[in-house]
Amino acid sequence: MNRKKILEELFQLKKENQWQTIIRKFDSLLQPGTEEWHWVDLLKEIGFAHSQLGHFQRALELYLRWLELQPDRPQPPYSIGFIHYVQKDYRTAIQWFNRALEKYPGYLICRYRKGFALLATQKPSLARKEFEFVIEAYENLQDEDQKRRLRKTYIRALFEDGKACFQLRRYLEAVKRFERVLHLDRFHFIEPVFKYYNLGKSFLEMGNGEAARKYLERALRCKPERDFVWERLGRLYHRLLRNPVEAERCFEKALECRRAPYILVSRGLFYLDRKNEAAAIRDLHEALRKDKKGKHKIYLILGKIELQKRRFTQAETYFRKAIDFKKKVYDADYGEAHYFLGHLWRLRGEEQKAQEEFQIASQVEPGLVWNTRVMGEKTIQFVDIDTEEVGE
Repeated sequence: MNRKKILEELFQLKKENQWQTIIRKFDSLLQPGTEEWHWVDLLKEIGFAHSQLGHFQRALELYLRWLELQPDRPQPPYSIGFIHYVQKDYRTAIQWFNRALEKYPGYLICRYRKGFALLATQKPSLARKEFEFVIEAYENLQDEDQKRRLRKTYIRALFEDGKACFQLRRYLEAVKRFERVLHLDRFHFIEPVFKYYNLGKSFLEMGNGEAARKYLERALRCKPERDFVWERLGRLYHRLLRNPVEAERCFEKALECRRAPYILVSRGLFYLDRKNEAAAIRDLHEALRKDKKGKHKIYLILGKIELQKRRFTQAETYFRKAIDFKKKVYDADYGEAHYFLGHLWRLRGEEQKAQEEFQIASQVEPGLVWNTRVMGEKTIQFVDIDTEEVGE
């Protein structure tokens, strides 16, 4: 067949997002043994069309053939990684992104997606390295056309780096990133509700109640039925504004939008603070039954409750379940759980075991800050451990 005419027609259909038509007209050409099986342009474009329609197995087959033909190019392993990425198989995606970056370290979209995958798998410190690479490289670009093409990637890298800072409890850095996104993102690559929400929750953690309320209320005006905004307002009224009636109302509004595990956890913490332990335990156990990706945080809270009551066996069981779950789901250790195991062993008079757990905690999460007095580390400062987006 005439290769030039096929590709001209294919690219025109691609401009029109005619993915079904592309597949219907050209997919049958791509079979082992045919001339077209050697056409790189056709392989990658038909693979892309399949990926747009969720035909991931066929897309992978075509991308792997593309890799056979161009093993030294970064685009084939990146494209294979992207197929795993959109299916949220982040570990496999990261492996393929690494292969692409070995070929071309300056592949900014690949760096951004690797950072996103690392953040999604609870590795914020590693994610930051990728986002900061993208941000610095973009800001040093001289070619205006290149900057225009990569602007969305740059804005998203700034935003995700802010989220990574938040996970690491570097709230002032998070605010600076989110404020920069708010200032630069004129085309709304990030939905306004998320920009306001992330600013609001960062100010909440910094103890600035008025700024937190301002931005969370702006987020609510953008999307009145967003459960996560109501939930964060509930935290604000509970923790900073000390208005339990309004806090409970916000948690109820959040649960009316979606009875999600992380909302139940937040309301459970509210009930604990109000000395309503029965209601708190009920919410926490319902969250534990519903949750699929944040059970480690719920186990941690339940362990802390048992530790406060000096029920050491039950507390240890919960902390170890937290560690095991995070290792299984995220392939990562859980510094906070080791930290509270250290408390447990110290309360039981076993100082050597306590120090071992504190050491693990500081090694696993060097970006977090810990209790100087408890750990015996003069350079470490205490920050309370809280739950963040359980099951969100």
